[in-house]
Amino acid sequence: MEFSKEQNEAITHGTGPMLVLAGPGSGKTAVIIRRVRYLTEELQIPEENILVITFTKAAAEEMEQRYQRLTGCTGQSKVCFSTFHALFFKILRESAGYTAGSLLKESEKYAILRDVLYKLYPKRMFENEMLQRILGEISRYKSLGSEDRDAFHTGKYGGKCDKNAVSPTYVSAIDKELFAAVYPEYERCVRAEQRLDFDDMIRLCFQLLQEDKGVLRKWQERFRYILVDEYQDIDPQQYEAVKLLAGTEANLFVVGDDDQSIYAFRGAAPQLVRQFKKDFPKAGCTVLACNYRSHVNVTRAAARLIRENTQREEKRFTNHTTEKGVFCVEKYMDRAEEYKLLAERIAESRIPLREQAVLYRTNRQPGGLLMQLRKKNIPYRMQGRTNDLWEHWMTQDIAAYFRLAGGARERKEFLRIANRPVRYLPRNLFQDTRIEQERLMKSLIGRYDLQDIVRKLFFDIGMLQRMNPYAAMHYIRKAIGYEDFLVKYAWEQGIEKEELFDALEEIADTTRAADTFEEWEQQMLQMHTLAERGQEDALNLMTFHASKGLEFRRVYLIDLNEGLVPHRRAKTKEEIEEERRVLYVAMTRAKEELYLLYTEKRGGRDIPPSRFLRELI
Repeated sequence: MEFSKEQNEAITHGTGPMLVLAGPGSGKTAVIIRRVRYLTEELQIPEENILVITFTKAAAEEMEQRYQRLTGCTGQSKVCFSTFHALFFKILRESAGYTAGSLLKESEKYAILRDVLYKLYPKRMFENEMLQRILGEISRYKSLGSEDRDAFHTGKYGGKCDKNAVSPTYVSAIDKELFAAVYPEYERCVRAEQRLDFDDMIRLCFQLLQEDKGVLRKWQERFRYILVDEYQDIDPQQYEAVKLLAGTEANLFVVGDDDQSIYAFRGAAPQLVRQFKKDFPKAGCTVLACNYRSHVNVTRAAARLIRENTQREEKRFTNHTTEKGVFCVEKYMDRAEEYKLLAERIAESRIPLREQAVLYRTNRQPGGLLMQLRKKNIPYRMQGRTNDLWEHWMTQDIAAYFRLAGGARERKEFLRIANRPVRYLPRNLFQDTRIEQERLMKSLIGRYDLQDIVRKLFFDIGMLQRMNPYAAMHYIRKAIGYEDFLVKYAWEQGIEKEELFDALEEIADTTRAADTFEEWEQQMLQMHTLAERGQEDALNLMTFHASKGLEFRRVYLIDLNEGLVPHRRAKTKEEIEEERRVLYVAMTRAKEELYLLYTEKRGGRDIPPSRFLRELI
């Protein structure tokens, strides 16, 4: 393989710090692997003194395999290819006596948080989605540097209490007062059990390296040369820990692209790319701007988009190929039309399914599309968690209504929806295993207010029985008052109602393709069976974030409308720039053909296309 002037400059860098800005498809992994071989063969650095850090176990394993193939090594090399978490746990295990049993499992974190919330807010109801959000916020907070933490505590950063004071590095995704109450109690409970989570590993490891010079010296001597992949995804604490390990020799080789920094929600700070230059003013620097992946039209469109960001390192994009390729923006009336026609196009395509991908902004989006793919018997595979929509608490509410409409009378179904919307029906009213209207009415003799409510509940169930799933969904939302319930729920939970309405619309999309309630539930439960048949040739489905590092001949980006792209949570200039980077990453997955799809309506209402599309047309 021939390397460009810039690639060779990075590979053959001598000692001291080096920053490599690597654009999409620029061959950064090959450069890192060649750099490792250069260190061992040309500079005679022992393998055991080299550390390569990346963010996922899969990426670390791939790098090690590629290095073994390059060097002809038949056994495991002595180069340490590691994730950040694996590295920090290794240091804590060998130098501080921690064990695998010290680490909290996800289920244990949820259990602790549930106990904390029940203790602090016994009258509030917290769905799993909110628990997930709180745990994400805890993780994000732990990744902050000391200055950012101080600013958060003094009210500089966002949240409900101060919406006008927003930091470029931290905007709270939940009510700040809630977080301030929950976080210290959660931490107290974790410490009481003498446990730690992944984020604690970084913090404790950093403290250990800071406070114990002997331990620090041991690991500095162990890893004399440190290479960091996907440097743009590093958080402040990880950066500080790596700087400590690099020591005065500062043989720190970092490869990244600030334009592909898309993990602010877990503490990544793209400005650390610029911080590296400040911390190491004599560092070497080179730009890998040649795209070896994409055709010209794809590269040019992506470049037009990312140029709109102001907080970035300027780069001149070039193409290795002269092939034009396809770049196209397409409009559809609504998502029903979008998904139906997209499934038809994919079914008729001559490009192998495994070389095509459909990308979307959030995990819940593809439910309606999956239904259409099943109709066309198109096999697919999904990256990440695939059943988020079925597991969503609102889906379970709708499923309970549908089961009751289908004739079910089990207690659990009534308990699920009795007060969604609020009907002021006490739980002890539903004591029988099977619930019958006549018996309920008899138990409420003299309680005419509750009798009327029960009568209306069974009337609504009777109305639903006469409808198909899509019509029933509309009746639940409007006539029963579920949307009004969501407005109140959003206010109580301190979240934006639009987020809930987005999820509700995703659920509604799944009801279009079913004729009966039983068929809808069966389709929801079996939505992923086509992905489990093991076909080698299957369509790739994943979020924008999950697509990072991958490539496909043809890529479809769906639902490019305001509210999703950029996401409605993005309020500040910095957050909008992050959303633009997320779209940029998704666009640059395409090798030959890139299609950007949006709709005119959603849920019967007009919805504008993404503002980013105007930057591209």
